[in-house]
Amino acid sequence: MYRPGDAYDLQIEAPGPDSRYGPSADYYFMATGPWLDEWWRMRERPPRIRIADDGKIDSVWQQLMLERRRLDGGSPAILAALLQALCLLLDRAIAEAPAAKSGATALQALKIKHFVEANATGSFTLDEAAAHAGISKTRAVHLFKQQIGCSIMQYAQQVRLAMALRLMDNSQLTLEQIADESGFGTYTYFHRVFRDRYGLSPGTYRKREY
Repeated sequence: MYRPGDAYDLQIEAPGPDSRYGPSADYYFMATGPWLDEWWRMRERPPRIRIADDGKIDSVWQQLMLERRRLDGGSPAILAALLQALCLLLDRAIAEAPAAKSGATALQALKIKHFVEANATGSFTLDEAAAHAGISKTRAVHLFKQQIGCSIMQYAQQVRLAMALRLMDNSQLTLEQIADESGFGTYTYFHRVFRDRYGLSPGTYRKREY
């Protein structure tokens, strides 16, 4: 990342047949304004860092460009919101980026972590999670446990439980619907996992008094 006026050298090479990474590209936008100035002053950011984008940054950038290309120039409110979302997503990706000494291993684990977060409410296999990071299932299982501290499926269960808690606190869905929406499938399985984790049933949790 470079501020306006800074010079940089961009070299793009096609990935080799054994490369684990996709092709490089130069993403850029030009913008000014008080919010952007304040955001830039908030912290120091490395000009170059390898991040594990889970698709959100690219998606927001694409939406920003499409909105700007409208014949009317785009909605200023939508453009401002998209720009702020893009900048904040970049900050989070930078904060989560593995240390340089961790190399590709930590980056692959982070890619699997993002994949699980995006797919936990549905069904996915370990093969699919490993393929997302471009490695074998055996390698994925090992390095994820090494880097994250739990298994891939244990992390998926944590994501599902977190979503279930939010739905119980902020929706009128039935517990059966919440079990389905959060990826547990059946209420019986949801009930067992929830009780094992929190020491009470989902129904008791929902009826608690504040």
